[in-house]
Amino acid sequence: MDAELGRFFEEIELGEWDGDEFVLDQNELTRHWIILTSDGGSDGRLTHTPFDPTRAGGTLYQTGLSVPLLVAGPDVVAPDRDSDALVSLTDLFVLMAEISGVDLAEHVDPARPLDGQPMMSLLTTPGSAGPRSFVHADRGVSVFASGLGGVCAFGNGCEDYRYAAAADCEQRGGTFYPRGGQFDDCCAYWEAIGAPEEYAVQATRAWTVRNLDHKLILRLGATCPRSDSCELEFYRLPAPVPPVVSGVESAATRIAIPPADPADAAALDALRAELASLIESEPYCVGDCNRDRRVDASDLIGVLGDWGTSQQGNVSGLGSFHDVTQDGVVGTDDVLAVIHGWSTNCNGQTPFPDPYEDLPVYEGTWQHPWSVAAPLDCFWP
Repeated sequence: MDAELGRFFEEIELGEWDGDEFVLDQNELTRHWIILTSDGGSDGRLTHTPFDPTRAGGTLYQTGLSVPLLVAGPDVVAPDRDSDALVSLTDLFVLMAEISGVDLAEHVDPARPLDGQPMMSLLTTPGSAGPRSFVHADRGVSVFASGLGGVCAFGNGCEDYRYAAAADCEQRGGTFYPRGGQFDDCCAYWEAIGAPEEYAVQATRAWTVRNLDHKLILRLGATCPRSDSCELEFYRLPAPVPPVVSGVESAATRIAIPPADPADAAALDALRAELASLIESEPYCVGDCNRDRRVDASDLIGVLGDWGTSQQGNVSGLGSFHDVTQDGVVGTDDVLAVIHGWSTNCNGQTPFPDPYEDLPVYEGTWQHPWSVAAPLDCFWP
């Protein structure tokens, strides 16, 4: 990667080679910003020892979330230093606005606030604590049009709401079983192979929050049967030691709930309050496709404009924000959903009530694999 970055910087004339080393031109760095980061890493099918395939890309563990971030530019004070401050990739959007001198307050609708936080102080003020006390992440499920989706079994793990077709699963080393065939979900597969204790069924919905030293994960549907599966995991995070650390969440770093140490107990209370607030306040208004906190003609026009859009045979599908019923196809049911939810404002609804009970207009089309009426119950053991 270093060599290819050197080739790229050479092509755009930001420096030159000195023997085997590429040297950035310091004069060019007074005019250019360089931001280097990556995605969340390989998923479990491509993960090998010493890394845990059940805690790799696509999960909420640190080996599935942590990425490098390097920033160079004219306003960086005291370069060649590290910062332990918490930042999120969503903050890069705000950083680019800061670099460009754009006042986001003039352009962002207060009804749709940004997740990103300003991070320029980390570059201009060495030792700055940064704007964040917590960093969040969450995991949902994929939905597929009729005839797509299925179970992908690999090693000692299983995914059943992520891959649309056999090719998606098999190119990652898994075995695919189409939905409606031999196995309806990973739990059926797990039972068929003898219910081994070491087998990992990936959660269908999960949230996490961390501060500098501790991390809390709430996972729904991560064990069988999924209808009442709810797990709360609490960890003390050690300093990472790249590049071959197999993960910072482990049996050695997991803390029992309730914690015996007062400092751990205080951290748990803070993380639990933050995560509960995040989940309970998650803005959701059925039919609000453009997330402007209203269900109105703009949402209906969006649905009609995307009419017929469907997920195809790939991991992410084409999908659409206008697939209100999340059945993989934009059509009549989504029009009905917008009409059913038509309102001038959202009243703080959450997506957790049983959709078949709360939203009878979609009965038979809302394709959630299961629902939990009170997902925060396991917060209070």
